[in-house]
Amino acid sequence: MKSVLIYSKILTWCIIALFVTGIQLSAESTVSYGRPNVALKGTIISSSPAVLGDPTYVNDGLVSTLFYSYVQNSSDNNHYYCEFVLDLNQSYTIDKINLYVAQTRGFSLSISDDNVHWTEIDTREWAGSASAPLTIPLNPTVTGRYLKYYGWASWNQYVGVVEISVYEAGSVPPPSPVGFTESVNIAKDKPVTLVFGGEEEYHPATNITDGDMTTSWIVKESYTDDETGKKLYSGGVVIDLEKKTAVGKVVVTTDKYHVVTLSFPEEIPDFWGREWTFTSTPNLFATENTGSGEIVFDLKGLMSTRYITLHVQTIQVDAQQPEIDEVKVYPYHSAINAGVIMYILQ
Repeated sequence: MKSVLIYSKILTWCIIALFVTGIQLSAESTVSYGRPNVALKGTIISSSPAVLGDPTYVNDGLVSTLFYSYVQNSSDNNHYYCEFVLDLNQSYTIDKINLYVAQTRGFSLSISDDNVHWTEIDTREWAGSASAPLTIPLNPTVTGRYLKYYGWASWNQYVGVVEISVYEAGSVPPPSPVGFTESVNIAKDKPVTLVFGGEEEYHPATNITDGDMTTSWIVKESYTDDETGKKLYSGGVVIDLEKKTAVGKVVVTTDKYHVVTLSFPEEIPDFWGREWTFTSTPNLFATENTGSGEIVFDLKGLMSTRYITLHVQTIQVDAQQPEIDEVKVYPYHSAINAGVIMYILQ
């Protein structure tokens, strides 16, 4: 009888080993987050003067800090602008930049090897002022040591930057814990705290965790763009999972949006949050695809958190109010832990 029990346990561990191998191969081919942000190693070597915050905040890894400038440029249609040069301290071949702008009508981003001769990477302009996290994919890639940012607004206002992150071509995220994502939505019926943006009657923020796809949260509050007189909407909520959990996947189902951002604060934040740090596994993920449908943030255990902050906004004037149907969160279990559980149950 004893030999049968031993054989059973050996067989169990063999099955677990096969399971782990399969999961690991799958994880290595699908992980998409957590690449090292080389901007964290950089230095701000020049900037426009700050009226709020500090230029060094743009690459400090925190979305709880920001840099505002207020300078009128008489040679550029009297624009008010915010400008900085980031020295990455060595040359990199770059395939993606994330840029979180604040109260900005348009911007240009350039790269240089010598801080003298510049090549423009990207330029954008909106109908009104935007405050949004943007993803800038670079295909083909660009190479250089220095990055120069110039953001502007036509109206008499502060112009700012929250954060910049820079990704080296060919870099890879740290390996995910070997394991699997559960199929049970642990966000269902969890508390939702409305941070800002209001809610339409019959469309409260608590609808996003009620498990009912026919209900939704509709952002109520808007602000009027000083320059155009048109409306922009912005809102955010915090979902409390009630205990720290390794997250396998977050699925956000939307009807209308422009930018959706997820953050993972260490504690319940105010609007900007406290200690929302970017590390080699960054804790802010964003999509700027405009429209509706499912947005899947596949984390595969790279992030453990109790709180998930959802921020949704429009970055074009006179857009429809953002509407979120549901936010589902699926936990991640390491295969080793699963194996221990299976062993105990034998």
